[in-house]
Amino acid sequence: MINQREVLEIIDNIDINEEEFNKIDVELNDIEKKRIKKSYKDKIKYKKFSYKNAIVAVGLTITICTGMVLCSPVMASNIPVLSRIYENLGIYDEYEDYTTYVGQSEKIGKYTYTVEEIMVTPYKSLLGIKIKSDDIIPENHQGFMTSLEIGGVSWSSAESKNYRIDDNTIVTTIEHNYDRKVPKKSSIKLSIHSIDVNDDYNDTMGSFEFKANFDSSYSKFTTIPVKNIEFDKYGVKLNEINSGIMGTNIVSKIKSNEDDEGVYLSKNDKLEYILNVDGKFYSGYKYSNLRSTLFGIKGLAITEIDNLTFNDIDESKNIELMVYEAQYTNDEIIEMSSGEYREAEKTFDQGITYEEEYKFEDGTFGNLYGLERLDETVKVHYRGKESDIVPLTQNLRLYSNKNPNKYYVPNIYKNLNIDGEFIIEFRNIPKSDYSLEMTFWNNSYNSYSLLEEYKIK
Repeated sequence: MINQREVLEIIDNIDINEEEFNKIDVELNDIEKKRIKKSYKDKIKYKKFSYKNAIVAVGLTITICTGMVLCSPVMASNIPVLSRIYENLGIYDEYEDYTTYVGQSEKIGKYTYTVEEIMVTPYKSLLGIKIKSDDIIPENHQGFMTSLEIGGVSWSSAESKNYRIDDNTIVTTIEHNYDRKVPKKSSIKLSIHSIDVNDDYNDTMGSFEFKANFDSSYSKFTTIPVKNIEFDKYGVKLNEINSGIMGTNIVSKIKSNEDDEGVYLSKNDKLEYILNVDGKFYSGYKYSNLRSTLFGIKGLAITEIDNLTFNDIDESKNIELMVYEAQYTNDEIIEMSSGEYREAEKTFDQGITYEEEYKFEDGTFGNLYGLERLDETVKVHYRGKESDIVPLTQNLRLYSNKNPNKYYVPNIYKNLNIDGEFIIEFRNIPKSDYSLEMTFWNNSYNSYSLLEEYKIK
């Protein structure tokens, strides 16, 4: 019998050797390999500063698929293992009406891959795969890479979380992002393989092909066009805001005379976006998908806001976009900080561990105080400078000590009576999840200047 502890045991600190990217027998040019490695590095850097060991992996663009299965809509509650995992990820209740059960298996060498379920929205997908090995999967196994193509549209970035069920079984959930809108009635092609140095690539490659209809999730999606917002200095033109049940993306088009993607990012990755939706502030992780052309760099930059969903946007009365300029790019910050995190003195109050004071490089301070915990809500006050809203919305999280993969993202709004003070609320926290840790990668080396505010709605 599988107990809860085993289901929630996470494989920490996957260490992927970059040389393995160059040895993989797939037709990728040097630029594509470079983009994959950079995307992987950027994800790891972001997670490293939160000092929590969520597993992050980026798949290779591989499409080798056989067979055809028409999916029927079955809720994840009918899959016992996935049910428990999704509950602990905090997405089960939200998504149970939108998932499609697949249940297709393939044995390749010592691995049996089972595609358990999938959910697709116009620009995102969420996939659950069970991986069972004839041999014990070692704790230091380097992981599995997946590639997903939906209706001919390939992913642009990906993030996965792995759960060890027993010595021979892992369940992985992978979220893929897409730069182009995927059709709601689609043929889906999936490939997966082990990247462990002890496994042969060809002996572990599994492939699947099936069809699905995602009318229910597509009915809760909206696009807000953004016009006349450009930053010529950075070659950036805002394009649109897309919002669905899995979150909201702020999409910008990039066009620059730089002839190298890395050079462009190292010099121009300074714009940060905050959405003010009816007085609440939202932002998130930033990533880009760029390509080099004869005329320079082209592509997209996306700010991904997980805790701002379709209902929030659709029911809102007022939306404003706040654009900040950072003093340093992300690459510069990484070099300045050397990847080190300076542990500060922590406070423990009402089951929550957190730092009360944050010191910024410019000499200013940010303070958390007045923590309250009532029913399923945690509320705390933050006093600092107005521009601290950038790191607050991007990096403040409340992690469960019971399950390191589970975290809560806050609602943040101003205290209208005190300048520079924000009120932070974490909601829908089960009473059973009592032991929590509030983390805030404050990016103390950087500072932000407000460039402009724009009316969106």
